[in-house]
Amino acid sequence: MTLATLTGPRGLERWRRRRVALLIAFDTMAWVVALTVFASVRFDLSDTPVRPAGVVIACAFVVTAHIGLGWIVRLHQGRAQVGSFEDSVLLGGVVTTAGASLTLVNALLPEQWVPRTVPIAATCLALVLQAWGRAAWRRVRERDSESHDRTRAVPTLVVGAGDAGRELLHSMLRDPAGRYRAIGFLDDDPR
Repeated sequence: MTLATLTGPRGLERWRRRRVALLIAFDTMAWVVALTVFASVRFDLSDTPVRPAGVVIACAFVVTAHIGLGWIVRLHQGRAQVGSFEDSVLLGGVVTTAGASLTLVNALLPEQWVPRTVPIAATCLALVLQAWGRAAWRRVRERDSESHDRTRAVPTLVVGAGDAGRELLHSMLRDPAGRYRAIGFLDDDPR
């Protein structure tokens, strides 16, 4: 299977239908990678080994918190377009809250799952990985929508050349069906 097959119009449509499962799996993978990396690196300079079982329990806790919080704010269910500003804000809130919950629970336990620095650093890395993944997904989608044949699209004049007109133009360009093609702007401001 080639990259073109995976990212072509039919390939992207298959990925879109599995959006919720893919986003949850990707977010889970980001948390597991982040916790594993920082459990291995350890900034606390202690010579006691990190228990693998503790890392697994911490991963299970934070992933459950992330999915639960994400479900409440509909992070994975399509409340916001993947990779959009609103999606980034929701993602930041969910990751930060899940990471803070892990940090707090881990600190209050008599025998910590992981060293105290691990949840804090892992939260930052998990957020970066998840945000980059969503940005990459959005870029692939936008590249796909730019490649559509727009010769059959209805020529359209956009009324208003300000922020709203610009947003409308961008939404027209991102429309996978490509029903409208902007040919110009009309505005009452001569500039």
